[in-house]
Amino acid sequence: MIGDRMHDIHAAQRHGIASIGVAWGYGGVVELREAGATAICQRPQDLPEMVAALLA
Repeated sequence: MIGDRMHDIHAAQRHGIASIGVAWGYGGVVELREAGATAICQRPQDLPEMVAALLA
C-alpha cells in the first residue's frame, strides 16, 4: 500500500500488507512514522525501487 496519510497505513496494517508512506503528500513524515509505515519514501523518483525491495 502506498499512501500519504495515517489512514492508508492503518488500512495496510488491517489487511496484513506492507506500507510505504510518501513524504510529499498531506500527512507528513511524523504522521506516517507514528502510524507505523513499513517504509517512508522521501522522493517520488525513489518509489519504484522501494516497491521492488518490498516485493522481493
